[in-house]
Amino acid sequence: MASSISRRRIIQGTTWATPIVIASSAVPVYASSREKCVPDISVPVNQNLTNDGSSTLEAFTIPAGVETVTFRITGGVGGSYRGLAMHGSGGRGALITGTLAVKENDVLKFVLAGGGAYNRDKPTEPGKGWANGGSHGPSYKTTDARTVKFFEGPNTAEEYYGPTGGGASAVFLNDKLIAVAGGGGGAGTRFYSYTVWNDMQSGPQPKEFLSLVLETTEAAQGGSGGAGNGANGSSFSEIYKFFPGPSIRANGGFAGENGKGGAGATTGGLRNMDSNASIIFATNDENDVFYEDVAGKSGEDATLDGNSLGNNGGTGGGSVVGRAFVDNRQFTHKYLHQGAIVHSSTGGGGYGGGGSGSVTTAGAYASDQRWVKYDRGGWAPVGAAAVSGGAGAGGSYLTHDDALLEGQILPDLVTRPATALSRINAVAELSWCRLPNSDDPKRENSDNKDNKGE
Repeated sequence: MASSISRRRIIQGTTWATPIVIASSAVPVYASSREKCVPDISVPVNQNLTNDGSSTLEAFTIPAGVETVTFRITGGVGGSYRGLAMHGSGGRGALITGTLAVKENDVLKFVLAGGGAYNRDKPTEPGKGWANGGSHGPSYKTTDARTVKFFEGPNTAEEYYGPTGGGASAVFLNDKLIAVAGGGGGAGTRFYSYTVWNDMQSGPQPKEFLSLVLETTEAAQGGSGGAGNGANGSSFSEIYKFFPGPSIRANGGFAGENGKGGAGATTGGLRNMDSNASIIFATNDENDVFYEDVAGKSGEDATLDGNSLGNNGGTGGGSVVGRAFVDNRQFTHKYLHQGAIVHSSTGGGGYGGGGSGSVTTAGAYASDQRWVKYDRGGWAPVGAAAVSGGAGAGGSYLTHDDALLEGQILPDLVTRPATALSRINAVAELSWCRLPNSDDPKRENSDNKDNKGE
């Protein structure tokens, strides 16, 4: 009688983790059987094609004649940034490979995590899986008193949300956790607004007019999962284009490892603020100036005891928010009321969630410029900026159980980073070694219906 592959597919909310290398010596009975079997028979795996951060669950029942299986699985990729800076790539998820000793009717399950994403002025769901990437909080436009008041007046402010972290993938054998592949951290983000010259009201722009624009550079990168402890998010620093000296810096979050959440990024801060007398970062009679420096949040610790998806801890560090406002006290024109609000990038999920990036903001005005509007006196250009560092990757795990004949946690050097408005979900491959006298296994779609989880 022909044996069969039983297969089930369910969409769940899940996440991923960091790197470790483990190699167990082969048990003699399986080693001798493997020498006689037909190796590397590929088994089709339904990949995660969701676009909302959800994970999917793939289940396989082992047929007669199969005594070893080999798998390859990755974590969800962190969201990437594209905007005023050239680009910032989200971290790749970890890659785990392994060979397992199995027997007939064993059940192998893959949790394929969702990737993180970025959508500028809209919050995005993190990647979900065995553990979830970090999430954004609510909009400050409706919940923060100072922000609400600022937006009630004329302004050119915006509120941006950093890229979210990827979820962690997992492998189970008979509901026993075998591996967790950590998700990548979200890339950094930035936003700035500044006074521009209005030809309609003030005539042709003089060459002496200088705005408080920042130099365009590469944004911070999200940390990738892989061998060792995974990677931290990178830092991000920019200078003022026309006012050399002062700079703004945000730091990257730390990777999770060994079940412990990575620390949130330390504060970055404004550097060399007094190095150029033509730019002032302080309130005076003409301008009300506000800015702040906010550390990132730590990722959650993870547990191996609770194997229900999304209930294992290991969630990436959630976003923190930084605000900057400059209000001219004399004029109501919106270009003299600049604001920048940024929600930081979030950490990847895993066996220890990655920490989120910090946010540093700046508010300033040009002290050596005075431009007259009609007969109402002069005004100076103002500007507000907010930047976030990259977030850390989630941690990874590989069992020491005797069923694992060999395995490794590695960096994924193949999967491409996500683009700004896309998600790169986890991928998996499966093959097994079948004894030559066994009937060819037949695939059965016993339950191929997608059921969406929370």
